[in-house]
Amino acid sequence: ETGDHLTVNKILLKLRSPRLTDEHLKKLKLLEIKYLISTGDYEQAMQRVSESLTDLDTNVMNAEWKFKFQVENCHILLSCGMAVRCFPILKDMFDSSMQSKNALRASESMVLLCATLKQLGKDEESRFLLENNLHVILQYRHLETKAIELLK
Repeated sequence: ETGDHLTVNKILLKLRSPRLTDEHLKKLKLLEIKYLISTGDYEQAMQRVSESLTDLDTNVMNAEWKFKFQVENCHILLSCGMAVRCFPILKDMFDSSMQSKNALRASESMVLLCATLKQLGKDEESRFLLENNLHVILQYRHLETKAIELLK
């Protein structure tokens, strides 16, 4: 995540290890997706996200991991300039966060929605959503800088 590609390459070699726990394997897959995004290999990143979401759907569903992969899916689409394709993913993210009453996930989804709207030229709508939900979003330190950046 910090941009050290050599270290990430070494770590990703461990993806093939049969001794990895399911949790470690998911973390490494998520790291691989972030690495592919940072190198600009969006097609491969989308393929990895799709594979990971399919694996999660066929196994006992782990909502936290599904959410993390959906966030990365939106990051890929935003990086490619295909923000409009984020809407169905964001709808699913909002639905699951509202169903589970998870304010953190809802806030993360809101920030992603505002970034999507901003990329589509809907600055006023993005600002309106952020301003009206800022009291919740600012409760989470990692979302604070993203929200402030979107308000500029």
